[in-house]
Amino acid sequence: MATLNLDVSDDRLLQAEDRLGLSREFITNRLIANRRRTAVISDLLRSRGHYLVRMDVLEVGSHIGFGVLEMVSEQRRVGLEYYSENVNKAKSLADIFSDERAEFQVGDAASLPFESESFDFVHSHHVIEHMRPSKWGAYLGEMARVLRREGTAFVSFPHFFYPIEGHYNLPFLHWMPKRLRPRLARLSPRYKHVHEAELTYQQTARDAAEVTFTEFPRTKQVIQLARDSFGQIEDVTKEFTEHSEIAAWLGPLKTRLAITLADTFLCPERKLLMSKPYPAESVMDS
Repeated sequence: MATLNLDVSDDRLLQAEDRLGLSREFITNRLIANRRRTAVISDLLRSRGHYLVRMDVLEVGSHIGFGVLEMVSEQRRVGLEYYSENVNKAKSLADIFSDERAEFQVGDAASLPFESESFDFVHSHHVIEHMRPSKWGAYLGEMARVLRREGTAFVSFPHFFYPIEGHYNLPFLHWMPKRLRPRLARLSPRYKHVHEAELTYQQTARDAAEVTFTEFPRTKQVIQLARDSFGQIEDVTKEFTEHSEIAAWLGPLKTRLAITLADTFLCPERKLLMSKPYPAESVMDS
């Protein structure tokens, strides 16, 4: 399957604007961002002898479907999303772009509604910080459960020690006591955008009064929880930076600097590539 390769004059973007109530800029930016991420993921998998185009793929936390629509697999592609309104928007997008292979359904990331070993590749991006910490282990365990034996999982999440909170672009917001976050979040120019555009789920008084994230995990926490379910865990943050299109506009010197700093507080997110253990193997430390 080829990516959508949309341009700003594409009539389908106008249809998406009308049916979903989202701006063309928002739609194109999301599609482009997911296209770039998919390209890097595909390269990482290929370097390890896996080919995304031949895999059955699940995205856990698919929002309104951009990641599934831009996934380059020719096999089964499924998006799992907690909010039914997002699933309806994703289905509308798939209809507009005539993507008959894309599937979307409502479900809980900590209790996936799929049989064990159903997918070759499972990926999830910036979902864990929206869940209660008590569910983090179940979330990672469920990704491993539905992954086939020689499959691969990929998860990205905000870096706790990066000083700017990424949803509202406010410094130190995720380090503040939870009871203060809603008040501080309202100071952000992005507050309305985050709640009405990016999340797109139905607004209630409670939703509007709370920040969009619960807690930012430490990288070591995620790795420790993942060890119970995955046989191999690689932190590919540096590798992702090196292969991503960010290198094209940063230039060689700045790219090397970014890669060098990828393990520091200057890195906004972390990325892990994980695989399941073979039956005869014990779980390995990363």
